[in-house]
Amino acid sequence: MKHILLTFLLFIVTFSVIAQQRQARQFPGKVKYGKTELDATIIDLPYAAGDVEDGLKEFLARNNVQVKARNGFFEGRGVHIDSFDIKMFDVYYKVDKSSKSGSWLYIILTEPNEDPAARHSQHAEMAALKGGTSILSAIPAALDDYDFNLNVRRQEEEIRKMERRMITLSDSQSKLEKRKAEVEAELEKIKKEQEDLKKESANKKTALEQFIQLSGRPVWKKP
Repeated sequence: MKHILLTFLLFIVTFSVIAQQRQARQFPGKVKYGKTELDATIIDLPYAAGDVEDGLKEFLARNNVQVKARNGFFEGRGVHIDSFDIKMFDVYYKVDKSSKSGSWLYIILTEPNEDPAARHSQHAEMAALKGGTSILSAIPAALDDYDFNLNVRRQEEEIRKMERRMITLSDSQSKLEKRKAEVEAELEKIKKEQEDLKKESANKKTALEQFIQLSGRPVWKKP
C-alpha cells in the first residue's frame, strides 16, 4: 500500500512539474531557408525536438495535410485550421534542439504553392491574417495536447510494465511455492525413512545380540 501511495504521489508531482513548464514563447525572427534568410515566427518550446516533430506531423495529419521534407524543412501544403477560413497557407517549419527537453520551432507561412526562396508575399502579412493567426496560435496548443497525451501514454506504458512484472513475479512465486512444497514433502519423506531405518537398525541390533547370547557360541572377530 505504501509503494502504491508513493507511486501515485510521484505521478502527481511529475504532471505538476510538466504543467508548470508548458509555456511556449512566440516571437518574430529570421531563419535560413537554403541560402536565403527569411522572416519567420519562432516559438520557444519546452518539449524535446523529436516530440515536436512528431506532434506537428500528427497535428497536420488531423487537418488532412501531408508533411514532406524539403530543403531541411518540413512542408505542409494547403493548411487551414478554422473551417470558416477560406484562405489556405503553405507551412514550412524546422525544429532545432535548444536543450535536452527544449527546442526552437521556426515557421514560415506562404501563399499556396509559393516557393519560400522566391516569394512575393511577406511572412508577417501572412501571419497577421486571420487564417495565419489561427495556425500560429493552434500549433502551441496542439503541441501542448500532444505532450500531455505523450506523457500519459508513457505513464501508462510504465504501469503496464509494472503489471507485467507483477504477473511474472507472481508466476515465479507460485512455481517456487510449489517447489517449496515439493521439497518440504521430500524432506518429510527422508526424515521418516531415516526414523524407520533407525528403528529397524536398533531392532536388528537387539535381535542379533540376543541371538548371539542365546547361542552361547563365540563370534569370530574379523582378522
